[in-house]
Amino acid sequence: MTDDRACFAGLCGVGQPWADARQTPLSHSFCQHVVTNAAPLVIEDARQDPVLCSNRAIVDLDVIAYAGFPIIGPTGHVLGSLSAIDSSPRGWQPVQLESLADVALLVANELERRDLARRLAIDARSDALTGMANRRAWEAELPSALRRAERLGHSLSVVLIDLDHFKAYNERHGDPAGDAVLREIGVRWRGRIRDIDLLARIGGEEFGLLLPGCDAESALQIVDGLRSDVPEGLTASAGIVAWAIPLTAEQFVAEADRALYRAKSDGRDRAYLASSTNAP
Repeated sequence: MTDDRACFAGLCGVGQPWADARQTPLSHSFCQHVVTNAAPLVIEDARQDPVLCSNRAIVDLDVIAYAGFPIIGPTGHVLGSLSAIDSSPRGWQPVQLESLADVALLVANELERRDLARRLAIDARSDALTGMANRRAWEAELPSALRRAERLGHSLSVVLIDLDHFKAYNERHGDPAGDAVLREIGVRWRGRIRDIDLLARIGGEEFGLLLPGCDAESALQIVDGLRSDVPEGLTASAGIVAWAIPLTAEQFVAEADRALYRAKSDGRDRAYLASSTNAP
């Protein structure tokens, strides 16, 4: 339900054009009262009800009798309503109302189960400290990204980024400060990448970045932006490799890791492009 419309997640027996639209204005909604009051609403004849007698659903949708029960989420918020309607006056039987209340509870339980499953799936693939993807998500997505790049003939760049001398930073400032820095990097870097990119924390201070559709030079521009956006007192080095046949996911990461090692071995932070780069 929005500020001006009631939307139907599921419906049966509702006439046109409402069935195809799957929504009505609030001027045609009895359910709004169930949601607003977080309580059941049982009406035998809406034409005789002082509140509902002017509701347009009576004329336009032929709603005369109505029984609705709130669907309450795990936090106590009303998510919607489950309702039955009749085009004639109806004296609702207790067993009918009990059945509607039971189904509303079942729907709420199912929504809670799905929400829990979704949150568990997100947690299983997310790094709790930074909010980035975690190593599990990285290792699962990299082979898929390679297959898509090969099948579609698109560019793909893989990047490994490492914070320079992070251990020394932790020793100097303490682990809480180090954690705060990692959280800040998570916020900054997620704001600099596209929705289709994957940014993952794959080690203590090591990050992986998948850039679909980016050749090495485009990837370098993105990475330089990330490296320039780290908290004061830190620098970052990066190794970049573009998709090349016949590299496997493991070989791809190994190439990026070698490029990262070369970048760090210079003694200064930089981004290094793998010499074997060969984007399609």
